[in-house]
Amino acid sequence: MIDKIYISITKKYIVVSIIGLLAMVITFTVVNTNNQNNNLRNQYLQNAKTLISILEVATAENLHAKRYDQIKQSINYVKKDKLIHEILIIDINRKIIVDGTNKIIDSNKLIYNPLLEIAFRDRDIIWEQTKDYLILFKPIELPNMLLGAISLSYSIDELRSAELSVLIDNIKIGIIIFIIGFIFAFIFIRKITDPIKELTKATKEVSDGNYDRQISINTKDELETLAESFNIMVNEVRISRDKMLNALNKAEASDKLKTEFLAQISHEIRTPVNAIVNFTSLLKNEFEFQLKGEAKESFEIIEQSSDRLIRTIDLILNVAEIQKGTFQPEFTRVKLLEEVIQPLIKQFQILANRKSLPVIVEMETESFILNLDKYSITQVFSNLIDNAIKYTDKGEIRITLGKDINGKYFTRITDTGIGISEEFIPFLFEPFMQEYKGYSRRFDGVGLGLALVKGFSEINNANIKVESTKEVGTIISIIFDETS
Repeated sequence: MIDKIYISITKKYIVVSIIGLLAMVITFTVVNTNNQNNNLRNQYLQNAKTLISILEVATAENLHAKRYDQIKQSINYVKKDKLIHEILIIDINRKIIVDGTNKIIDSNKLIYNPLLEIAFRDRDIIWEQTKDYLILFKPIELPNMLLGAISLSYSIDELRSAELSVLIDNIKIGIIIFIIGFIFAFIFIRKITDPIKELTKATKEVSDGNYDRQISINTKDELETLAESFNIMVNEVRISRDKMLNALNKAEASDKLKTEFLAQISHEIRTPVNAIVNFTSLLKNEFEFQLKGEAKESFEIIEQSSDRLIRTIDLILNVAEIQKGTFQPEFTRVKLLEEVIQPLIKQFQILANRKSLPVIVEMETESFILNLDKYSITQVFSNLIDNAIKYTDKGEIRITLGKDINGKYFTRITDTGIGISEEFIPFLFEPFMQEYKGYSRRFDGVGLGLALVKGFSEINNANIKVESTKEVGTIISIIFDETS
């Protein structure tokens, strides 16, 4: 049975080592392959973006002047890259002007592609990867003028071959690592299991009554210390055996006395333990329902302070996310008035009513629907409305939604509060900055609300404009980049 035990231990070590090595090799292969393939894909994408950007620069003036021959020359230059499959030059009306063969197209052939529409809208390179190609669209622009777009198809056949080659190389490296690791693991396992087998054999002999058994292990580690301790233990067991035989008769004689002693000491311990349990329960029942008066008010203060602390923590966490760039927005089409402004007005209505401040909403446009991250834009207006009410004692709060002369959507929050000094406005959106400081300041807060407003506004592609006069009021405008 002893042989079976330590053979099993050896097998277990080998199995665990193999599993560990396989996990390490697979992890290395997958991670390294993914990293290398990601680098390859990024390189291919960057090459394609560089080529389409070069072509856009070379094409813009010629397209504006309708110099199609010059455009064809630019295309021929770019098509020296053998990975380019097709190039299309498209005008603002989605008409193909020059196709992949560099021919001037006189027909009314049009192209309809969602990527093209996004490229026109965002004025940026838009791309997607199909099975065989990278498809890129880039607007052709001159200052303040959109002329058309370029469509470029970039072959990824070589990318597939490169990715396969990377996988094969990493598998080869993984196999080498596994073989070398297994050899070292086997040597290490033998170093551990052989002394254990020796210890197991010696333990069996001692258990059979051989107290003269000694073992010698020279591993210069804990196993050698264990062997020395085993030898000392065997010697002490031999001495203790003799003492135990001599004490056996005395032990039998005192067995009755021992039994009586144990019964008495158990009773003595049980009594104070019961008393402690009973009195603890009595004290709990006595004071459980005595929280009244000032104690009850204290809990209300604790609750208010907790809410304020939680709000401060949320602000700190949100600002930290923004500063580290870890906040992940989810953009959707948001009705700003119905989904954000009006719910917030209801939320802050009690605070406004306490000061008899009317909150007036003015809608200067028929609709106000933008591509926004609802959570962050709600935080923007929550802080602005809260500040407007907090710093205004009389007058009104006015919220205006409309479009400026450039067709950009804007919101404007106007209050008749204490205002902001001109010299403090440049520092208004810095974290932990407050115009009123010290223990005597009138308003609570840690100076993070407006820092959060600025960060979340930038995430939603919006700019902030502040106009303020001391003791007259403040106007804060949020201008969105999106136009009608």
